[in-house]
Parts: sequence; C-alpha cells; structure tokens
Amino acid sequence: MSHRKVNADFNMNKNNFAPKVGLFKKLLLERIL
Repeated sequence: MSHRKVNADFNMNKNNFAPKVGLFKKLLLERIL
C-alpha cells in the first residue's frame, strides 16, 4: 500500500468524521442546556 493512498484514505475519513463530531457536540450541548 502506497503512502499516498493511506493519506487519501485518512483525509477522506477526516472529512466524513468532522460533521459527525460537530453534530454530536451540538446534541450534547442541547442536552446540557
């Protein structure tokens, strides 16, 4: 497996992960308030 492929997969996962984290934090904040 090439280094470039690993980086591409990592960036794709990061881009998919960020909105989920944002949504999770939003739900958590709404639950606290």
